[in-house]
This record gives sequence, C-alpha cells and structure tokens, in this order.
Amino acid sequence: MNLRDSLKKILMEWNEEKKKPFKNNILAEFIRHDFVNSVKIVTEKNKSNYLLKASPGAGNWANIPWLSILDPRITTTTQEGIYPV
Repeated sequence: MNLRDSLKKILMEWNEEKKKPFKNNILAEFIRHDFVNSVKIVTEKNKSNYLLKASPGAGNWANIPWLSILDPRITTTTQEGIYPV
C-alpha cells in the first residue's frame, strides 16, 4: 500500500478501532508494520538509511498514533537528538 493510502486508512479507521480491544487489533498491527513499510519505500527512494518505528500505543491505545523517523548518524532514540515525529 502506498503512503497516501496508508495514511488515509489510519485516518478513516482510527476513531472506530480505538473503541475496540487493543490486543490483536488489525489496525494496530497495520500501523506497526504496513504503515512503516509504506514510509520506508518513500525514504529508500532517497537512498536514506533511516530507522523507522510506528505505534498505535503500548499495551493500550495512544491518543494518536505516531511514527518516528530517525537518522542514525544523529540519533537512534527518541530520547535525544533531532528527529521528526
């Protein structure tokens, strides 16, 4: 799935899916894996070696899903450095 369609899926389904159990949720798994892969395709076009991670929450739904894009030359953690989220 391309990045546009991935973002659209998350935006369209987020509010309803948050009402459902978090464990084994299809959208939560999509965010962790397929969404990251959609972003990876875009970043690899620029020959970038970014570290990507997305999450719908940790054990429970977050208020909003997030994606971090880290340049390992600068930082490998969201605890320090400069990175877009």
